[in-house]
Amino acid sequence: MVAEPVRASSWVPRLFPDIPHHMILFGPRYRGLRDDIYTTGVLAEDFALYLHHPSASDASLAPPGHSSFYALAPVPHLGDAPLDWAVEGTRAWLPAPRSLPR
Repeated sequence: MVAEPVRASSWVPRLFPDIPHHMILFGPRYRGLRDDIYTTGVLAEDFALYLHHPSASDASLAPPGHSSFYALAPVPHLGDAPLDWAVEGTRAWLPAPRSLPR
């Protein structure tokens, strides 16, 4: 069984004028994380996030006074990594919202 990807897209009830339309948040070990993803197939405890903030460029993409976001965390390939994504997919996402800018 293949787990569905964990996705999060939401409106946040405030504006974030200092967060650009596209942003990448890197953890402390970029090269090691890249090797974990592409070489060893390890799901790292630290991670990078791509943060998409479409309402930064088009306010109609969120209700008035709200912002819209989409976060994407790169992980090892589903077909190549020796991981049980039905278990690891949820575990991998749990720390991500706490790491976003506030």
